[in-house]
Amino acid sequence: MATIQYMFVIVTITLFMFFVVTQAVNITAQHQLKSAVNRAVKAAAHAYSDDVLALEGNVDFDEAEARQKFDQYLEDNIRGIDMWDVETFQVVEGGTFPRSVSDGRLTHMFENPGIWAVVKADIPKFGGGMTTLYTSAIAEVAVTVDD
Repeated sequence: MATIQYMFVIVTITLFMFFVVTQAVNITAQHQLKSAVNRAVKAAAHAYSDDVLALEGNVDFDEAEARQKFDQYLEDNIRGIDMWDVETFQVVEGGTFPRSVSDGRLTHMFENPGIWAVVKADIPKFGGGMTTLYTSAIAEVAVTVDD
């Protein structure tokens, strides 16, 4: 009887450890995804024109350069996640601020010009199947003039 109880405990602990390790892998993947998207958006936010900023005091993004920087930085840093796609990449500039921007799932109130991206990623989950994550990141560029 003690042998059966011992085997039951061993199987239960083994299954629990499998679950814990799987969850740790998923949390690591989520953290890695969020870090990569945050850094990619910050890299893209540096694609503003220094000349326009110096002459007019406005932040004017080169959208093509910003997207190129974002894509390159994301591809270089999103290791370990095979299935991902950029759902939203939006340059927010011009007009008046604060301004609310939404993509249907997420909303952000921009206080300054900036860049907003949402990346969809599929991560394997415990027991099979996939978990879909939508990870957003925002970078705003604030300009202050000191006398």
